[in-house]
Amino acid sequence: MKYLILLIFFLFQLSCIGQTIQKFLVNDYKLNDNTISEIFQTKTYFEKSETNTYKRTYYYNSKGFIIKMVGLDNEGKLSTRMSYEYDNFDNLIQIKDEKWNHSLGYSLITTNFYFESLDWVGIETIGNEGKIENKSIVQTEKGYPVKITSYNRDNSLIGYEIAEYNYNKNEVLIKLFNSQEIFIGKTIALKLNLSNDSNFKVDGVIKNEFGDITQELKPRCLSCDELVTYKYVYKYDNNKNWISKVTYKEEGVSTEKILKEKRKLKYRNTQPNSYNGFGK
Repeated sequence: MKYLILLIFFLFQLSCIGQTIQKFLVNDYKLNDNTISEIFQTKTYFEKSETNTYKRTYYYNSKGFIIKMVGLDNEGKLSTRMSYEYDNFDNLIQIKDEKWNHSLGYSLITTNFYFESLDWVGIETIGNEGKIENKSIVQTEKGYPVKITSYNRDNSLIGYEIAEYNYNKNEVLIKLFNSQEIFIGKTIALKLNLSNDSNFKVDGVIKNEFGDITQELKPRCLSCDELVTYKYVYKYDNNKNWISKVTYKEEGVSTEKILKEKRKLKYRNTQPNSYNGFGK
C-alpha cells in the first residue's frame, strides 16, 4: 500500500501516546532526488546564552529512502546512530536507534512495524534490555492511520490517538486520550493535500520555485496557540538542491536568527559532479 512509503522517521519515538499520527502525516524524510546517496549536515542553533552545533550524516538507498543516520554531539563525539530496514514493498519494517550518553552509557531501542496483507497493523518497541517496552495497534482508512492504541508491556492501556479526515477540505483533526480514555491537551488541526489537488495551498505558507518553504506561520511553542512567522533563506547547488538554509523568527517588529543549516551532498555516479559542498 503506497501510504506506507511515507512511514515516519520519528515513529521510533513512540512513548506513551505521543503525537504519532501527526508525525506520520508531516513526514519529509524521503528524498525527492534519489540520485543523492549521502548528506552531511551541520545545524547551528543560536540561543541567548550559547550557540550549539550538531553534525549528522544521512545515507540513502537508490529509491531515496534513508537507511542510516550517524550523529555527533556538540563536542563532536558520536551520540546517535539509526539504521532502517524495508521490505520488498518499500515499507519500513524496523528502526534501530543507538545512543551514546557520556553519563548513562550505551542504549539500543528497536522498533518493529507489522503488516497484514500490506496493511500497517502494529508497532512494537524493544527496550535496551531486549524486552518489549510497549506495543501499538494501528487502524487505517484509505491508507491513513485513523486510530493508534498503545499498551505497556503488561498489556495495560497507555492511551490512544484518533484522526478524523475531511478529504474534500484537505483537513485532519487529531485527538489524544489517556489511559482513562479522557481527552487530553487540545485538538491538533492539520491542513494537508489529502485529495492530491494540484492547486493545493496552505494559508501562511510561501514556497519558492524549487518547492522549498520560504515563509510560514507556526506556533511559538509545542503547547502554544499564538502563531509567529518563520522565514527561510536558501543557497543551492548546481542540481537545485539546497546546501545552506538560515531560519529567522519574526515576532512583531523583532527578527531573530535562530538556526543555520549547511549540507554537503554526495551524488551517485549518474551526476556530473559527485559532490556539491557547503559553498561560501
